[in-house]
Amino acid sequence: MPKSRRHHYIAEFYLRNFAEPMFGKNLFVYKREIHEWAPITPKGIGWFPHLYTMFDDSGERTDYFEKFLADYIETPIAPIMKKAATIPEKLTDIEREKIAMFIGITAARVPSVVNNILDERFDELPVDELAELEDLVKVWCGITGHNYTTQSKNEFMKPSVFGAILIWAASLKERLKKWNWTFNRTTRNQPFITSDSPVFAQEEGNIKLVTFPISSEIAVVICNTKVRNNRDTENDVIAMNRGTMEGAKEFIICHMNSFPCDTFLKEWDNR
Repeated sequence: MPKSRRHHYIAEFYLRNFAEPMFGKNLFVYKREIHEWAPITPKGIGWFPHLYTMFDDSGERTDYFEKFLADYIETPIAPIMKKAATIPEKLTDIEREKIAMFIGITAARVPSVVNNILDERFDELPVDELAELEDLVKVWCGITGHNYTTQSKNEFMKPSVFGAILIWAASLKERLKKWNWTFNRTTRNQPFITSDSPVFAQEEGNIKLVTFPISSEIAVVICNTKVRNNRDTENDVIAMNRGTMEGAKEFIICHMNSFPCDTFLKEWDNR
């Protein structure tokens, strides 16, 4: 099986929903490291080298998890997300369920979460079990023909991490599909943005809320209680974009180099 090096943790088809024209490939990215806007394509952003690579018993890289995501998550959801970007009111219950799974996968597959899962698993282990794990990793390195390094433990644990991603995403899907969905609209000159971590979750008391930008013009608010209908569109766009910025780690995406509340970019830069 051909092995890819660039593993996109933000799906390319999803980023095209924020392109100019919509579903095209012309994007603007604001990167924290350079503090300015630059043109980019969906192929050129939102990837990390060998993020989902595993090693088989012969020491060869495999892309089985990347292929699983492409075949069973991204390919089926792509036309549904395209529909959600234009006529979300016509989505069926099954299509919403698939979007809920995509939201879960998008939240769980980003590099920061993958690394956090690894760190948490290591931190939970007692000292003696951690020592046993190190011994297993050294044996695994011998079998696969790899030198033991500081990254070996992470590589050894990747299959279980990928399983955890799927279990967590499925759990979130089950919750989201039961909650109330509200699709907010805006115009292309006052667009929604997306980012390297576009799923924003908030909890206040018994109220739980998840927001997710679907395109430059459509965003979804999923809440375990009803959302009032007489909302202010301009404030909704600002609130949505602020939430997206809150979760962003390295970059922000838009179809143009400005958006409502972009005055907060400097604050985001200095976080």
